[in-house]
Amino acid sequence: MKVVCITGHRPKNLPWGYNRTGENYKKYLDTLSAHVLFFVQAGFVRFISGMAQGADMDFAETVLLLKQKNSKIFLECALPCLNQTKMWSKSETDRYNSIITKADKVTYISESYSANCMMMRNKYMVDMSDVVIAVWNGEMRGGTWNTIEYARGKMKPIDLILVNKHIK
Repeated sequence: MKVVCITGHRPKNLPWGYNRTGENYKKYLDTLSAHVLFFVQAGFVRFISGMAQGADMDFAETVLLLKQKNSKIFLECALPCLNQTKMWSKSETDRYNSIITKADKVTYISESYSANCMMMRNKYMVDMSDVVIAVWNGEMRGGTWNTIEYARGKMKPIDLILVNKHIK
């Protein structure tokens, strides 16, 4: 089974932040959808999201929309810990829970939060995948960059969606 995972930034590191109503966000979603559809058409049926706010949840929702048209599509949510949403807003927690209830599989990397549970989750996703989609703002630091570098080290192809951090 061919597998794709996502790595990408949280809203604070994306050009549109938490504003999911603007034109730039819509263009990004269209681009993300086109990339996911490309992989579906190439025979990929399993998709893994780490369910962080931002690119991860956008990816999961995109996969779920495509799943409505293609029942072979499988969404796994790889969660770093049981209480990932502890500090999130109610609306983001509700969005998260809605995705989780529709997922085909939920994998918990750790029972509780630890300093490295997010990176352990990212490594799990890369290790389980054939391709990594990376929504990247060009910054060579942080979790997204570390995951891109880990994927490179594992010789995994990276499908890059570059988002200009200066666009609002």
